[in-house]
Amino acid sequence: RRRHTRCSRDWSSDGALPIYYHPFGPLHSEACVLPAVLGTAEQIGKTDGKRFLEAVTLGFEIGPRIGMAMGGLQLVTRGWHCGAIYGVLLYGASLGGNMLLKFMSEEPPPFVRAAAAVSPPVDLKAAQMCIMRPRNRIYHRHLLRQMKADAVSSGDERITPELIDEIESIYDFDDRVVAPLNGFADAEDYYARSSALHRLGQIATPTLIIHAADDPWIPPDALIGAEFSADGAVTLLMPPGGGHVGFHAADSAVPWHDRCVGMYFHAVAS
Repeated sequence: RRRHTRCSRDWSSDGALPIYYHPFGPLHSEACVLPAVLGTAEQIGKTDGKRFLEAVTLGFEIGPRIGMAMGGLQLVTRGWHCGAIYGVLLYGASLGGNMLLKFMSEEPPPFVRAAAAVSPPVDLKAAQMCIMRPRNRIYHRHLLRQMKADAVSSGDERITPELIDEIESIYDFDDRVVAPLNGFADAEDYYARSSALHRLGQIATPTLIIHAADDPWIPPDALIGAEFSADGAVTLLMPPGGGHVGFHAADSAVPWHDRCVGMYFHAVAS
């Protein structure tokens, strides 16, 4: 997503302090985009998801605070700023969005100012059943093939060629690979314990959820009937169209959901 952030780097007067300025980017410069974070996690190896996100957000906070101690405050009035002033903003899409919402319901670090999730499958089983419908068979085949390849390349001795050949659906994959390798009894246990749906009412930090009513892979029903906290911490936007993390428009190269998230983060951080 770097092409949308457009952070440019400059230096303080003594040439020693790196400061970041983003005059054009729709996303806040301190926004942590989960797909990039999860890519890093894959390289690191096994770790608890909540602890990993806490470490990432802590890293986003500590760096700017050091900059503040070195004189960054005087730069704010000139349009320069850092996370020590505004806090950390988290952004996740699709499965990363569900992961983010679950994280936000579990008392995130106090310096996390806001979060945004786009097209999150908050009910993992419902999403899985939808993807397995005949109309989604091409995407289902493609996704399963990719998941199998990733599993084989992991080098885990428990994932044998025979096991991979026997798996014919993503549900089977979750039941026979994802669940047992991550401490779940089976796919049903994995879906129940990892879905954010029943935790949404526990989110107390400003959070934006964007989900299209015509999402072909993730049914909107779960979010329509979801119970949110009474304090209004969660804002749900559900336009009639947009697909799955789509929301493209002829009048902008930046998808509508990215622009919405940018405006939301700007409002929260102002």
